[in-house]
Amino acid sequence: GMTDSFTCIKSKNGDPGLIISPSHQTMSLVTKMRIYAGRLCPLCDPVRYKLYGRKSTFENFVEISGNDLPWKSDKDVARNFFSVPIHSTYSSGDNGLSFTEVSFENVEYYLDYKVEFSKTRAPQSS
Repeated sequence: GMTDSFTCIKSKNGDPGLIISPSHQTMSLVTKMRIYAGRLCPLCDPVRYKLYGRKSTFENFVEISGNDLPWKSDKDVARNFFSVPIHSTYSSGDNGLSFTEVSFENVEYYLDYKVEFSKTRAPQSS
């Protein structure tokens, strides 16, 4: 991947987020998630998330996990440059970039995922 910007759309409940549909179009098991810091706006960093999954495009999303992100209380998160490659594996993030990672219990495979960010460092930026 790259450190490109993503646009988060507001969901029904008003929380910004995005839907992730893997290009391989097969169900996958997600047990961790990484968020890489943006280039600008440290106050826009998400600090609370909810992750959902669905098994088909005809089903509703069900909650998988939700909690504060580990970097919530870190006020000095380094910024990443725009559009640089992320060199990571499943087991480790790119140590040359600034990111936070959360692991969670999940035994269900899903086709699509939705992540919502219900809180940022500055609530007015949510």
